[in-house]
Amino acid sequence: VLQAVGAMVGDEAGNFDPDANVNRAQIATIMSRLLDLKVEDFNAADIPFTDVPHWAEPYVGYAYAHGLANGVDFTRFGSDQPTTAAHYLTFVLRALGYLDGADFTWSEPWVLSAQLGITDGSYGTGRDFLRADVALTSAKALDAPRKGQSLTLLQQLRGDNSVTTGNLVIWDHSLVSIQENFISFLF
Repeated sequence: VLQAVGAMVGDEAGNFDPDANVNRAQIATIMSRLLDLKVEDFNAADIPFTDVPHWAEPYVGYAYAHGLANGVDFTRFGSDQPTTAAHYLTFVLRALGYLDGADFTWSEPWVLSAQLGITDGSYGTGRDFLRADVALTSAKALDAPRKGQSLTLLQQLRGDNSVTTGNLVIWDHSLVSIQENFISFLF
């Protein structure tokens, strides 16, 4: 699903590497692609951060300018820092229109994400957040309701022709296991 919408495509060789850590610059890129943000229209010179790699500038800049992501301070995005569940789930919830401080707390976004069906209560502090976790929560976010709307994120993307039915097939699925280089689902 995420490959079909262009959000996660793997490395240069097509390897997904589910057990790898993900950094904040990669997360901004994945989420921007998932939301089909028009990052090519963003002027990277407007980014206040000094630690964003060139390839990630439009993604980080657009996410920052639209309130989806913040820096770790005024001049650093924390591009190379590993992503935590709190970072990514906050990003996902903001993308769905929910506000931290009003709809959920930044320190425990998994409470709302579990209520929305994005997570199952297995995330919290002290646990690594890997590429497999990003894939699973991103795929589930496609089926989550946007705040105040009856449309899910996927329905919105399909409605504005970001995703067409010709390149996307969705099955009902349940996660069975995550092993070294495999993720097993029951379809």
